[in-house]
Amino acid sequence: LAPITGILTQLAGVEVGDGAATQRSKVASYLAEALPGLAAEHRDRLLELFASTADHAPAREAVFDAVIALIDTLLQTGPLLLVVDDLHWCDQTTLALLNHFIRSLADQPLLLLLGGRPGSCPPCPPARTQVHELLPLQSDEAAQLVAAHDPAGSLSADDCAHIAQLSGGIPLFIARLVKSRLEGHLQHHSINELLLAELSLLGSARGVLCAAAVWGQH
Repeated sequence: LAPITGILTQLAGVEVGDGAATQRSKVASYLAEALPGLAAEHRDRLLELFASTADHAPAREAVFDAVIALIDTLLQTGPLLLVVDDLHWCDQTTLALLNHFIRSLADQPLLLLLGGRPGSCPPCPPARTQVHELLPLQSDEAAQLVAAHDPAGSLSADDCAHIAQLSGGIPLFIARLVKSRLEGHLQHHSINELLLAELSLLGSARGVLCAAAVWGQH
């Protein structure tokens, strides 16, 4: 449930280096001051996500109900846009929460925007769902994104054109290729070459990552 704790810490102004007790205190203050309509039992369940030990981890169903109550409370102030991107990276508990939330939806003034690779999105009511496939960027669009990742204009025109072509129009690959080139690395001739170069920086951890990739999500 890292996305949930991440949102709460951001809203509450939690800073890097804050300990568990400080994080909990800031989140408690935010929930009490900004969302006074949230029931005390739901506030308590959300605060238990910031417990310092696993012994105090709340029951999953109770957390799910608390998150839905949190969103319902926010909806009392007006329409809400909820964006969940990169679903293919979500942990199973967060996906279960999302499924639970989607099933609870009725006629709330809420737009839920989900983004992920094919097959990663949970089931949604067909009558209330629109699916949009994001295609790779066109060459001119890829060139614009290369320039956006190089605001100082450090890359040559040849480098920019090569990166735009090599990326296949995939924004993530454009970002990684530009970063690699700006860091002074040799120009890569394929995405596989770039990824292998980054894996080489992991040292002994590379073997663990390779094993995990073969093992999958089982």
